[in-house]
Amino acid sequence: IADEMGISQRTAELHWARVKEKSGKRTASRGSTQYVYVVAAENGAIKIGISRSVRERFRALTTASPIPLRLLGHRRRSDAYQYEQEFIERHKAARIRGEWFTVTDEIRAQLKADFRITV
Repeated sequence: IADEMGISQRTAELHWARVKEKSGKRTASRGSTQYVYVVAAENGAIKIGISRSVRERFRALTTASPIPLRLLGHRRRSDAYQYEQEFIERHKAARIRGEWFTVTDEIRAQLKADFRITV
């Protein structure tokens, strides 16, 4: 992609690092305290993710989404990255793409227990 855009690979990497930084999703700080958030799309899909700034991340998601989104909830966790990865692995059968999932009874139960969210 970098070649197609006429820029170096390093320039492209720096650009995407800044985009992630601005959106609040900092992959380099896996051990620090972050928030795990849950977003619902108008089509019924849910997204689980991590961020230092839920407000900024939600703003970035809504700007990029062609359908309306709702922030269902968030929790501050010192193990946010691990929680997200375990959620993705546990619910891989319901995974649509990336961190987006079809809501199942098992997902409903986990969100209710962990976030006090009813989906």
